[in-house]
Amino acid sequence: MKQLKDYFTQVYGLLQQERCEEALKEVESLLKICLGGFYDDELIICAYSYKGAALYGLGNYEDAVKCYEEALKICPQYSYPDYYERLHTLRAPCYRALKQYEQAIEACNKVLEISPHDIGSLKDKASCLIKLKKYDDAHDILSDIIRISPQDFSAHLHLFNVFLNRTLYDKALEQSEVLIRLHPQNGLSYDAKAVVLIRLKRWKEAQVVIEEGIKREPKNSELYYRVNSLSLRRKT
Repeated sequence: MKQLKDYFTQVYGLLQQERCEEALKEVESLLKICLGGFYDDELIICAYSYKGAALYGLGNYEDAVKCYEEALKICPQYSYPDYYERLHTLRAPCYRALKQYEQAIEACNKVLEISPHDIGSLKDKASCLIKLKKYDDAHDILSDIIRISPQDFSAHLHLFNVFLNRTLYDKALEQSEVLIRLHPQNGLSYDAKAVVLIRLKRWKEAQVVIEEGIKREPKNSELYYRVNSLSLRRKT
């Protein structure tokens, strides 16, 4: 018969390998053992967090959130501060995937109350603010992140999206150049610049940028989509 630590070790290993269906099966057995005995709350919290991770990996975001909520019921901040923070961190991407952006922001705020400079939560919050079209708030957060971490590619990408969505095309174009400088081999950098040039109807420049992006990252499907989009736009 498996020992409890063997279940935890196996589930963790399966999650690391992204074998989420197998992990879910094992963690269900693990939870039955934890809930059926006189085990420390910390073990139950960990088991619920593993189940949530497995469900998230399978795209079942709603049930993943429920697991994290169950864990939080027995996870007061003063008793398990690390788990408390981690569970709220895990809730945010689930809500974001469900397009429940207000709830995602609330989860981020819980983390930021404890760790005000948590970069991941700040970026998650900014991403949700962009979805809610609260561009000024997103801009402020992203500017703070970039001051702390000037090379953070995803923060610069979010800031590009702020400018793009506000139709500040000159600033968006400048920001796309920053992306290219930061990651010259990433096709996404070139795609960002091409999007702005297309909106400005600078077709020839957009074509050159897309071709350069494909040269740098030939397997980037988004760039090939952009080629077709550009071709259609030029015909209209």
